[in-house]
This record gives sequence, C-alpha cells and structure tokens, in this order.
Amino acid sequence: MLKLVLSISILFISLNSVAQDNDWKEEIDRKNNVAWSTAETKTIEAYQLSYQAKLVSKEKNYTKGIAESERNLGLIALINGDYESALGLSLNSLQLSKNDSSKAILQNQIGRIYTGLSDFEKSTESLLEAIEINKRNHFPSLSGNYINYGNLKENIFQFDSATFYYNLAYELGKINADTIALLSALNNRGALAGILNQLEEERKNYNEAYLLAPKGSNQKSQIAGNIAINFFTTNDLKKAKEYSDIAYNL
Repeated sequence: MLKLVLSISILFISLNSVAQDNDWKEEIDRKNNVAWSTAETKTIEAYQLSYQAKLVSKEKNYTKGIAESERNLGLIALINGDYESALGLSLNSLQLSKNDSSKAILQNQIGRIYTGLSDFEKSTESLLEAIEINKRNHFPSLSGNYINYGNLKENIFQFDSATFYYNLAYELGKINADTIALLSALNNRGALAGILNQLEEERKNYNEAYLLAPKGSNQKSQIAGNIAINFFTTNDLKKAKEYSDIAYNL
C-alpha cells in the first residue's frame, strides 16, 4: 500500500512539473505571438514583450522562444530603420529556426533588410528563397513576398517588373480574400503610379484601397491623405481639402 501511495505521489509531482514546464513555454509563445502581430502598430509594447521572452528563453534554453523573440526584435529594428541590428537578429533567428514556415518569414524579412541596406543581390537571394518555400508549401504569406520583391525591383528602377509583382500580390489577395494583401498591393501600385506621374492610375488604386481599409483605422487616414495629395497635384483643391479633412479627423 505504501509503495502505491509513493508511486501516485511521484506521478502527481511529475505531472505537476510537466504542467509548470508547459506554462512558462506557453507564456513565452504567447508573448512572442502578440509581439509579432503588433510590431507595426504597438512597437514599444512589442519590443518589451519580445525582450522579456528572449531573456526567459535564454535562461531556460528554449530554442524556439529565442528564435521567435529574435525574429520579432529584428522586425522592430527594421521598422525603426536600424538595418544592421535587424540583420544580425534575423540571421541568428534563421539559424535557430527548424520549420519551413519560420524560414520563409525570416528569408522575407532578411530580404527587406538587404533592400534597406541597398544590397540588392543578397535581397534578391533571400526574397526568391522565401517565394520558393512559400510556393512549395502553399503558405498564404506568398503575397507579402511578391510585394517585397516588387519593392526591390522599384528600388533598382525596374518599374515594369515591380508592377508585375504588385499585380501578382493583388491577384493572390483576391483569390485568398486577404484584405491585408490587397491593401498592400493597392498602396504600392498607387505609390508607383504616382512616381511615374500616372495620376489617374494612382487615384484609382488609392480609392480602391480606401474602400477596403477598416473604418476609423490609421491606415484609412493615410490613404485619405494620399488621395488628398493626388487631388492637390491635379489642382482639384475642393476634393483635396475634403480628403485632407477626412485624414485629419481620422
């Protein structure tokens, strides 16, 4: 009877230990997931969550947690224009990442960083690798790869090629009913049309983006501002003021 009680006690302690082990892992994963999804909109909070997750992950030797927190911190550095830090963090994360989904995200991120550093050869390598992984696995983030590859082409003045990839992203967004992809494609197409002085095409893309953007969002405000600039450029001051007021009020 004593042996049975001892066995049950040991089992209970073991199960409790496993539960506690899973608790801290789940908390790190939660912090990293929240940070990743809010890096663009709540950058300071995302940084704090990622930094906390990285510290605990290193203390616990949790490889997945380290990889994801460094990926997040790399993205935040990229958003802030600190390309050197972004590159180091993202390359470390890539080295630690085990699955294709993570590798595709990181190759895409690294490609963006190299574009920012004007290393277009390495940017091309990374973005094409991301596209290949996403195509092979049918991952939904392929449209984002096309946008970033289009950005690269725009940076090296290959405007027809940039338009081609923005259009690919747009068509993929329509197929997947992916509003984020559609908005990104439309905004990039609109901005490029503006650079090329194709003002009707610019306005057409921005108008479609404006209708898609979430009501009351910062994104809708930015698009309204772009439309206002377009109307101002074409000397339609009444419409320019109308959209300026919308942007301001939002």
